[in-house]
Amino acid sequence: ISPSATAAEIFQAFAGKQYVWRLTKSDTAQASMFLQIAREHAANSVALLSGFNMYSNSFFSWFGFYAAENGYLDGAVAVDRYEQDLMGSNGDEPRERMLDAQPDRLFVVPESPAQLRCMLRVYVRYGLGHINQTQLFFADKGYNLAVLSDFGTSIDGVSGFALGSPPASGFDAAYRRQFDVLTVPANVANAYDAMMLAAYGLEIS
Repeated sequence: ISPSATAAEIFQAFAGKQYVWRLTKSDTAQASMFLQIAREHAANSVALLSGFNMYSNSFFSWFGFYAAENGYLDGAVAVDRYEQDLMGSNGDEPRERMLDAQPDRLFVVPESPAQLRCMLRVYVRYGLGHINQTQLFFADKGYNLAVLSDFGTSIDGVSGFALGSPPASGFDAAYRRQFDVLTVPANVANAYDAMMLAAYGLEIS
């Protein structure tokens, strides 16, 4: 029972084997929603910046397919990857390339807080020094309050996905009340469900 693994490769590796139960959708669903959002907001051009690990590969592999499905031609679609060594002297180049192209929507898949911070730093620099209409949108790992709060109002307008339980379930409210906290960690509802399913299975067996 997997509460939080979202890489598309897992679906492919265990297809038809019937003994893996995933409690969250594949990241291909997020990739598809990227392009639906772009189309709904009348974006004429779209771009994706991702990394190299299994999480990022799901987005990198499927972004172009969903872009075509939503009517974007090759000239209106760009994809690039973070450099593998963030400590390199040209650490901001992929982000600068993307912003130089000025896509209407730039979707970013950060693999770490360092990548998120780098993207925001470059975005703020471009926002202060350039006329740039690019709308920045992060995949779920971009929802890192410890990093986002450091930039304050300079990143107003940046948006993205955040994982959570269905609001109607009441899980988040119960968790905050039980542990006296303001925010609920990502995937904690899935982890709770995984533990309960495992317990039920053991009891029945």
